[in-house]
Formats: sequence, C-alpha cells, structure tokens
Amino acid sequence: MKTKNTIIELIPLFLTCLFAVIYIYLFDFLRYNIADTHNFVNAAKILFGNNDLIDSQSRITKPIILVIPGLLNYLFNVSIETIMLLQNIFLFIGTGYFFNLYLKNLNYSIFERTIAVYMLFTIQPIAVHSFELITDIAGLFFTVLILYLYTYSHYKYNSVKTLLLIVTISAGILSKESCGLAVIIIVADSIVNRNKKLIINNIITLGISGCIILLSQLYISSHFYTHTAIYNVIEEFKNNNGYYVNFQQILHSFDMYWALFIVSCIYMLYRLHTYKLYIASMLLTIPALFIWATVQDRTIAVAAPLFIVIFIEYIHNSTISRFLKILILIFGFGNIVCSYLIYAHAIAGILPIYYCLGFVALGIYVYTEKIYVPIRNK
Repeated sequence: MKTKNTIIELIPLFLTCLFAVIYIYLFDFLRYNIADTHNFVNAAKILFGNNDLIDSQSRITKPIILVIPGLLNYLFNVSIETIMLLQNIFLFIGTGYFFNLYLKNLNYSIFERTIAVYMLFTIQPIAVHSFELITDIAGLFFTVLILYLYTYSHYKYNSVKTLLLIVTISAGILSKESCGLAVIIIVADSIVNRNKKLIINNIITLGISGCIILLSQLYISSHFYTHTAIYNVIEEFKNNNGYYVNFQQILHSFDMYWALFIVSCIYMLYRLHTYKLYIASMLLTIPALFIWATVQDRTIAVAAPLFIVIFIEYIHNSTISRFLKILILIFGFGNIVCSYLIYAHAIAGILPIYYCLGFVALGIYVYTEKIYVPIRNK
C-alpha cells in the first residue's frame, strides 16, 4: 500500500518529465531565440572576464542564471548554448516538482495537483519558450520555489526558512524579474493576514531581499558599465515609443484556459469573504502584468501559477464531472496543437476556429450539467 501511494505521488513528476521530452523535440526549431539568445551567451562570457563582447541588452543584470553556463565555458570551454539547454531542462522539471509540492502544502489532493501540473505545462508560452535558450523557465521555476518555501509550515517561521526565502527571492529576481509574482502573493498574504509575527517576518524577508537585489544591481552597473534592470524597463518604453499591448497575443497566453480561469474568478468573487487572499493576489498581480513596455503572451503567462491555483480551488470546492475533466484534457491538448501548427507551419485562422469549438463545448457542459457556480455540499 505504501509503495502504491508513493508511485501515485510521483505522477505529477512523471507528467512533467513527459512534457519535457515532448517539448524538447516538438519545438526544437525555436531553440535559438534570434532576439535574445546571442545576448545571453555574450553576457555569460562577459561575466567571466571577456572584454571583447558587448552586452547590448544588459542581460548581465540577471547574473544568477548565467553563472553555470559562463563558468563551465570559462573552465572547460563547454558550449554555453548546451549548458543553457541542460539548465533549462533541470529548471523545467524542477518547476513541475515544486509546483506539485506547493499545492501539496495547500492540502490539494494528488488528482487536483496532477490537473494543475497538466494545465501549467499546456499553456502556450510555457510550452513554446521553456526550452528556448532564454530565461523564461527560470522565472517560472523561482516563482513556484518561492511559493513552496513560503507555504511550507506557513505559521512556523524560523531563521533557516527565512534565510532560504531571502536567498531564493534574491536569486530568483536576479535571474528573471517575473518571479516577482511570488513576492506579490506574499505581500497580499501580509495584507490579508492579521498574524503579526508573519507580517513582521515578511517585512524583514522582503526588505533584506530588496537590499540584496538593489546592491547587486548597483555593483553590476558600476563593474560592468551597464544599466540596472530598472533602467532597462524605462529604456524599453523609450525604444517602443511608449506602451504597446498585443491583444491577440494576450488571448493566446492561456487560450481556452481563459474561460476556466474566468469561471473560477467569478466563483471567488461570489464568495469574497472566504477567498480574500485569492482576490487580493489578483488585484495586485493583474496591474503588475502591465508594467512592461510590451505586453504579450509571455508577460501575461507568468501569472499561470496564481490562476491555476484559483481554478484548482474552484474544482476543490465543486463537484467536478467527467465532462469537465475531458474539457480540461481537450483544452490543454488543443492549446499545444494550435501552438505547434502556428509556429511550425504558420497556419492562419486556426485560433478562431479552436476558440469557437471550445466555447461550444463549454456551453454544452454548462447546459447539460446545470452548473453555474457549483458549491459542494459540506
């Protein structure tokens, strides 16, 4: 019995590894990101003393993710691109592993956690960009790792846990700014929660992390003669001649999962008092997604862990039918198939067809199940 339970608990990890194998081969033609990879490679070399290269996009402001590729290249002349790919594989698997543990900390069942992992890795920007030689997957990895550490023994803070959180938050944001999402959720918890010890500990943790990040940016700026990450965001607005929102790509961020997320958000609003933390997290997170100069699918998809947890909470308190389970599977499969056809074969007009079919299926589900805001009888 114990062996069987152990195997069942490993299902999310097996699923993560399966997705890793599929995406490495399915989207291999996108591996080398023309706009970004070259600059990450240069930054890794500059980090270890190469003065003949130019870091035109100030990628060295995210040094943590460059350390291993740069160091192995410096010591053993190993290809930086190869190490970046291996590093992204490790981060991808780690993302699924810690996302599962984070949800376990929140007391969700193995079935609910498996659904969550499936949804996370069938989101288009995550599937497409995780194995590109860029740092998107690093941001997702550190987001779920921070949330896992934060929710582990939630009210039992000690010096070791605080230190681990400080190191992880600092390393995460110095790898990819998008993992600031986890910090937003910690701030939301501090606002909603009235536990004074927790609030004080959070202030100390975030305060020290902020100082480490700021000092690191100032050192990088002065030592490598580059801009800080904050300046880069401002510079992005100048380069774009203002603010640009790609609405079509925003829709493609979660594809048909948008419908499920909206239903679950309405459910949360319906029971506002019970779900204050989720509502507060959304109210703080959604505006933060629009602080970049260019808002697109990749910048919106960083909120995937939050939206997925909200949906999992919805089905946790609802009667999930076989029809809804099938819909989740179909939506995830459809998201990836459409993404592949668009990126690999440039097939136009496939998304409107997919969305129409998806909403018809969702409408049939709502009508046949007679479910609008389902609440499980306690």
